[in-house]
Amino acid sequence: QRKALHLHSHKTKTISRMQFRSIAISSISATVVASSSAEPWRADLDWAGDLESKLSPSASLLDVTFSDFATECHPTFVDGPYPDRTNHDLIDQPSGLCVSQLFCAYERCWPRPDAHGSNSTQATRDADEGYGGLFAASFDDLSPEVKGWLSDPANPSLNLPSKVLFPNVASDVVAAIEFAKENGLEVSVKNSGHSFTGASTKKGTLHLNMNRFVRYASSGIVNCDAAGLAEHQQCKLAVARNKPGFVRVGGGENWDRVYRAVDAVNAEEGNKYHAVGGAAGTVSPMGWTFQGGLAGTQGGRKYGLGVDQVIQIEMVLPNGQHVRFAPVEWEDASADGFIVPKTTSVVGECRSNPREVDESLWEWSDCPEDANVDFDDLWYAVNGGGGGTWGVVTSIYLQLHDYLPPRLFGIDGATEIAPIDLGVSKCAPEVRAAMGIFFESFRLRWVLAPGTLNVTQDLSDACGMADAGMSVLVCYGDEAYETLVDTWESFANDYYDPSVYNNVSLDDALACPGTLEGTWSDTMKYPSGPYEGQVGDMPLPTIPSESSNGVVNVLYPKSYIDENFEALMSNPEFLYFGGNRDLAFGA
Repeated sequence: QRKALHLHSHKTKTISRMQFRSIAISSISATVVASSSAEPWRADLDWAGDLESKLSPSASLLDVTFSDFATECHPTFVDGPYPDRTNHDLIDQPSGLCVSQLFCAYERCWPRPDAHGSNSTQATRDADEGYGGLFAASFDDLSPEVKGWLSDPANPSLNLPSKVLFPNVASDVVAAIEFAKENGLEVSVKNSGHSFTGASTKKGTLHLNMNRFVRYASSGIVNCDAAGLAEHQQCKLAVARNKPGFVRVGGGENWDRVYRAVDAVNAEEGNKYHAVGGAAGTVSPMGWTFQGGLAGTQGGRKYGLGVDQVIQIEMVLPNGQHVRFAPVEWEDASADGFIVPKTTSVVGECRSNPREVDESLWEWSDCPEDANVDFDDLWYAVNGGGGGTWGVVTSIYLQLHDYLPPRLFGIDGATEIAPIDLGVSKCAPEVRAAMGIFFESFRLRWVLAPGTLNVTQDLSDACGMADAGMSVLVCYGDEAYETLVDTWESFANDYYDPSVYNNVSLDDALACPGTLEGTWSDTMKYPSGPYEGQVGDMPLPTIPSESSNGVVNVLYPKSYIDENFEALMSNPEFLYFGGNRDLAFGA
């Protein structure tokens, strides 16, 4: 478990690990034990004079308590079953304390009172509580003992901060880091709070909630034509990668805002751009991207992982420097099997007027020598090592791809993790149940062993999916989609045996997989209600955490798949209808 950086007043080298954790969630009781009227956290410090006086007018510094958490966050978990919840209800709550997994408001995502933080073994959890499964769990399923833990503001496992800062501009972040450094405070950071490990909440920290930070995406899309190339240095790398443009994303924005910004430009200018991102609209591009960024639903197998999309980063480092950095030199790497140039040099700058609020007046220059910033190392570290591990990311520039017609093809239906019916498949439930395993075997062949279907790797890579429990592929481009449909028909005609699948006819089996036009993010938009038009969640908020469900994620090496594919296809633990697997890795 990563730890938050203890910021000391002496100078800190940039590449010393500054840990900013991800987010957590709340406790749930209709009867919350009254908290004592303790004085504000670290009342010995001059918060007003040394921090608030240096913040922009739109920034907010709050003292928060367990009562705020219970009042604002608990209702989502107490009042509704899993299918009725959404992280959109949580991320804008005024205290900034809410998280997407209730138990992750506690150390190690488990609320058993334990002052020593040793409460998280699976055996202990199993002995404590049988709550009906990760997604089926409701508040009513919890035992009176666990409900008591969740309603107790003095629970020593509670892992919520008591001081929350909502920065509005980069100078607010600089002021917070400098204040923390001068006073030996730890810092935690939250973007959207969509963490399965409670990684952005920590008690005893100055907590930066980036949700109200300046937003760039809606006006930050740049076309890298001749004019764009002349005006924006970020276009040089985008053009070298044969990409049509980029989008700048603010440090507190989520994928919902990015996707809607791209949609708006496409609607106005014709379908031009595609953004590679996460499956859930409430996921932050910051934590998602810099921890790798699987993009099974958004073309990641074709276009690369989240880290492959980054062309420039802005962040505030542990030493208080506000920096921007990007590749400036690269070389062809096609001989090594890469489709984009290999970065050979990264250059960065420090802002020389970090107190300036107006971005149009920002001044950038070479970093002072004592800043100790190695931008080549920092670029490598951030892209895969977690942005919040090394500083507070204030904005990133992400390449955009040429638009290709997107479609979903397969057999869907409401599942445990995604209790929605997208309307892809129109066949009867009994047909889905009978022949779904046959289609799943085809889907896995398309992704994992396309050669067994006489399909090229390039066409296979144009389709993928996240772990939604649906036997569906999201494909980009007419050729990939048409080949997928034709290959399915040939596969079924060659291998389907009705007697094996409850006598469902070949014609019914062929017709069961359906098609839905649009991207995954299009299908996930709320059709009505308070969040109409916004991209929804997957998974929705849960009471226990995915990380506490006795399940681990496993990466299958390609060499293992190649050598053992047919054996795996005969293993019912590997091949089952609606498998929760990320089909996100391409060639």
